[in-house]
Amino acid sequence: MTDRNVTVMFAACTKFGPWCGDTWWRYLDWLGCHHVSEIVSADSILCPSPIDTLNEVDWNFNVHADTRTHLFRDVDYLKRRIDFDPQHHHILALFDDPQSVPILPEYFAFCGSILRTVLSSDSAAIKQLRVGRARF
Repeated sequence: MTDRNVTVMFAACTKFGPWCGDTWWRYLDWLGCHHVSEIVSADSILCPSPIDTLNEVDWNFNVHADTRTHLFRDVDYLKRRIDFDPQHHHILALFDDPQSVPILPEYFAFCGSILRTVLSSDSAAIKQLRVGRARF
């Protein structure tokens, strides 16, 4: 079952792979998975955003929610904002806890899910964030 009513958010991140030198090789040693050729992640420690600080115009396109202001609703704006270079960047399409498989925007391919624990005053819950990677 697919869902057309799921809101998509876009994130820009810097690529993380062998071209990162010693940082990459130390990470693979720690991870113990030497067969991995690249990490695609919304984790800003591994794959930092190329946007250091939001500017005034960003507020017309970003998500206005706690911990999500680095996510954007307009992929074309985001590509222009970071001067998108497919050799250095990924654009991720993120879907928050969909109840069914979301319809990916054009040019995106499903590349995995992130499970995260969300703590609230009521209870702890596991939520899923589906991730699609752009193939521009």
